[in-house]
Amino acid sequence: MDRQDIMESFSLMIEKYLARSITRIAVLLILRKSSEYGYNIYKTIKEHLYSRLSLSTLYTIL
Repeated sequence: MDRQDIMESFSLMIEKYLARSITRIAVLLILRKSSEYGYNIYKTIKEHLYSRLSLSTLYTIL
């Protein structure tokens, strides 16, 4: 294996891990935003409809 092959395999490895890392970050950001929206829906329902509603009950209903 010459130097060029080593550099190509190294850059492919870095690209692969970079793509995985970016995907993980994107998924975590999406989960964070969706949980914020879900909690806001829960707060609104709890305030306006039923004050004793628990979060687990809401998820069961949904």
